[in-house]
Amino acid sequence: MPFQAICCQLVDKKNNTRNNEILKSLVHECLNFSIKIAATCKESILDYLKIDKYLVYLSTDDNSLQDQFENETKSEIKFEINVNSVYECKLSNLDKYIYVNLFEQADDFLRLETQLTSDTKIESNWSLTMPNVGDLVLAKFQLDQQTSAWCRAIIVNHIVNKTNKNNALYNVFYIDYGNQSINLSLEDLAPIQPQYSLAKYPAFAHKILISQNELLDMQKYDTILAEFLDDNMKIKILDIQPYEYCNCYLVELWNWQMSKCFNKLIAQDIDDDAGNDANKDAYNDADNDADDDGQQDAHDHLNLSDKIEHSKVQELYLANKSTELKVSVKYAYMEDLLRPFYFCLSDDLDMRTQMDHELNEFYSENKLEMAQTFSINAYVAVYSENSWYRAQIKQIFDTNSILLFFIDYGYDELIDLNESNENKIGKLDARFYKYPKFVFGTALINPMATKADSYELINFESNDNSQMLRETLEEYLLNSEQFDLVILAKILPSSLNQYFMPNEDYYGIEMYNAKSMCLNEIILTSKEKQVLKAKRPASIKVNIDQMPKQQPLNDKYCVFARSLDDFYVYNEDRVLQVQLKTQQACAKILQDMKCFDTQEQESLQMDDLVYAMYDDDETWYRCQVTNYDQKSSQVELFYLDFGNIEIVSLNDVLTGWTQEHIEAFMAYEPLAYKCCLYGLVDKQYTLEEKNKFKHFTSDKVFDVNFIKVNENELNEVSLEIVDKPETNVHMLCINEGIARFKSFDQILKLNRTDKENKFYINLLNGF
Repeated sequence: MPFQAICCQLVDKKNNTRNNEILKSLVHECLNFSIKIAATCKESILDYLKIDKYLVYLSTDDNSLQDQFENETKSEIKFEINVNSVYECKLSNLDKYIYVNLFEQADDFLRLETQLTSDTKIESNWSLTMPNVGDLVLAKFQLDQQTSAWCRAIIVNHIVNKTNKNNALYNVFYIDYGNQSINLSLEDLAPIQPQYSLAKYPAFAHKILISQNELLDMQKYDTILAEFLDDNMKIKILDIQPYEYCNCYLVELWNWQMSKCFNKLIAQDIDDDAGNDANKDAYNDADNDADDDGQQDAHDHLNLSDKIEHSKVQELYLANKSTELKVSVKYAYMEDLLRPFYFCLSDDLDMRTQMDHELNEFYSENKLEMAQTFSINAYVAVYSENSWYRAQIKQIFDTNSILLFFIDYGYDELIDLNESNENKIGKLDARFYKYPKFVFGTALINPMATKADSYELINFESNDNSQMLRETLEEYLLNSEQFDLVILAKILPSSLNQYFMPNEDYYGIEMYNAKSMCLNEIILTSKEKQVLKAKRPASIKVNIDQMPKQQPLNDKYCVFARSLDDFYVYNEDRVLQVQLKTQQACAKILQDMKCFDTQEQESLQMDDLVYAMYDDDETWYRCQVTNYDQKSSQVELFYLDFGNIEIVSLNDVLTGWTQEHIEAFMAYEPLAYKCCLYGLVDKQYTLEEKNKFKHFTSDKVFDVNFIKVNENELNEVSLEIVDKPETNVHMLCINEGIARFKSFDQILKLNRTDKENKFYINLLNGF
């Protein structure tokens, strides 16, 4: 008799029916069930058709699924939000609504994130059922171009492909962060597992409403709102609201010190718009009375700007009645032609000097207030190049570093948030908010364009950062200190490339020096000259197999460490020889490039050998391409003589087209030798263990003994600090509990070489 499908529904011990994501995940884990029927009823599947439905108890291997279900639904976290209570929180996401995470849930949230990050068993297996709108699932969130993470999400919409259901697209809402992703494929979703259910962990994203009836006008109140959202804040719960996807509360939004309330500032702003001065004064008096606990009056805070204003050029532009605004400026900074030109108004130079003096005097006499967390667009004080500056956070990276934009000088700087920098960056004191940003960003207008009703920018491409154009630009900027700008238009950042910050104002300009020479026309002329030049010959493709091969010798080496089983060693004396050859080759390439049109750069391929400029020391190095994103013109490179990996702009990469150009690759083998410590038991090292090893091996020179090459082509070595043979890295790692040797019996049974015997004898003498 063939198998027959029957309609069942699971019931618990009290005969209540169960149907949710935990049940689904439990059923997915099992293939065969034993069924005990509790009751029978009729189920309508069409208007005219009813079938028998069985309410059942299920079990697997004598283990009741009901028991498993009850165990899984026991909540590990008991946390209640109460009306009129105050909670500390930080911003999670901001779009039309505000989503926050509560500090009281931080440990549980971190535990969930850690579980999801380390769970290697999550897979997109939808063989038994397909996800539907309203289902709780695990969904991938794209952290960057190469990295994604599994997060809990609810499906809010999906577009079904009628010919192939596996090609459906899904929109999801991430219940722990408050953000969304659209057009995810089925492969980007996975069934929720019981250990990640809402019964185990509540939704950690909390939607907050400032007004009961109206959607907050983010654009209107962005200046006031920025101060609250840039830092940690507090919310007072006024009411709990129904919401489909996560918790939702009507709140009062307060700053961390409870000295300023966003709701009251909005009410005050509404009163100001209506011209109701009497009501405004009464509201302020009531607010002052409420702050009788010794906290600073919110009214005092309002005397300072809540947000640093744009450069005064914005005010001049808005007040200008003609089609052109002419201003005198001092050039500030420009990294390359693809990025903004930054200028400071000549009239503002004295004020900037005064602010710099006050800033440095203040932080030399007062302790820097440390920020508990950093957020994008927040203003900070930063100590760099022996001076204090104002800066704005532009990007935050997972590598514990942030990219800062110096709002008074126009350049970026990457800051490593390690211990040595912890007293060099912190909250910007409110007294320095009264000064505007002293630089403003611009882009060059094309004076040759023939548009009657609008302006067209000069179209720059990555190839325009050629040596000839760079030299033209440097000569123009160095020969004058003051310039005249003709501001013709205000430009939306959305119409520009990724190097223009989305929340800033930019201006289309023509630029003139003291001799009335127009930079725009000079640049266009230089671009035309490039077009007339002959095309550069094709590069000679070189790969690592063509380089010389040489066995490493026991000698003194520096270490670039990732882990005990993955590090590189290099000899500084030999590297200096290679570097001399490399600089000569690159100087020759740059000289020869002047004779050719370099607008069209060749597309790089994986494993190509290239020269690359390292920003920190402006030196060329031998590298191997490990990844290339043509769209963003970013290249990931492995440095052949050091062992590190860096991401650089395509503009900082050179390839050669003659034998003389590639001689540096042909003369020396790669000088970074990949190694691991000899004789240790294989294991997965923790981040803490790796960091201990890195800390011990950094900034030291070692006597390296190459013992053998293993089946993975790794050099197994021993390390001893030069002039301190008793300081053996093996001994350190074993004493620290980071690593261990194979058993003594296993070592004795090995077929050992003379080098291996010598290693064990020396090591035993050390113990």
